[in-house]
Amino acid sequence: MARNAFKILRWAEDHRLSIYSSLDILSEVQRVLNYSKFHKYIDTQQVLPEELLAKITSLCTIVSIDKVVEGAGPDADDDKFLSCAISANVHSLVSGDKHLLDLKMYRSIRILTAREFYEENMDRER
Repeated sequence: MARNAFKILRWAEDHRLSIYSSLDILSEVQRVLNYSKFHKYIDTQQVLPEELLAKITSLCTIVSIDKVVEGAGPDADDDKFLSCAISANVHSLVSGDKHLLDLKMYRSIRILTAREFYEENMDRER
């Protein structure tokens, strides 16, 4: 699960892909990184949650949200991710959120797990 997310972060470190985020999303990432269920994955990287957040933040291009999405799915908290994806004009949104993944697609944006995204883009490893 998280191994693929860390591989994707390495692609961003190596300038093989761009990651877009908003300040609102980074705030949520900060909160989520402190969930106990993620500690075992973070521990494999031998970093603290705040160090991982700093790394993620450094790899992100912060998007100014100019296209706000409302009510796209059952969880209003997910609208910020769709708004960011549309404002950044991306092709894929990588998420582990069930409500977002259930959408599969929003407008022309594919919604994938980290594993799906990694498997579809493994050629970036070369």
